[in-house]
Amino acid sequence: MLARSPLGTRYGPTFVWDGRELLELGGSAGGRLRGKPQLEVASFDPATDTWASLQPPISRQHPPLAMAMVAAAADAGTVRSPRLVVGESGAGAAAGTLPSALVKDLHEMMASVVASGTAAGQGLPAGTYAKTGTAQYGTSKPLKTDAWLVGFKGDIAFAALVVNSDGNGGPTCGPIVARFLNGLP
Repeated sequence: MLARSPLGTRYGPTFVWDGRELLELGGSAGGRLRGKPQLEVASFDPATDTWASLQPPISRQHPPLAMAMVAAAADAGTVRSPRLVVGESGAGAAAGTLPSALVKDLHEMMASVVASGTAAGQGLPAGTYAKTGTAQYGTSKPLKTDAWLVGFKGDIAFAALVVNSDGNGGPTCGPIVARFLNGLP
């Protein structure tokens, strides 16, 4: 039997196997029908039979590509393998589908992060959906900080990570992602 997830009881979470560990994404807390949607992520390592919450430090446990895959799943409602080569045909085989209500909630929450939340005012183009984060770690005073921003715009999923950052995810990674997205054809 699987150990209990650190995220607690969730209704309708999505589970994704990435070939190494199981990721638990989202769901809602506080009730099956009217629960509050959640964006937390946890991972289960079958080799050690342990769970770990990925907030914080998400940056130390999953590379930006894995987090871009999470953002792409939030966008399309389908978990797929990434396509990393320009011009390569196919979008990767679908590995699972997220419930449509969860996708709708994720879109709403991620749009609000860009419009009026922690990524607002960072130059992200219209139609961008994002989630910011800050991971503090270590034993130094002050703690070391990694800033991150994951999201999607159109058919592009992205993840930005700044290690040993002086700031939070929105102000640190937002301008970097904005420059990238605004430079696309």
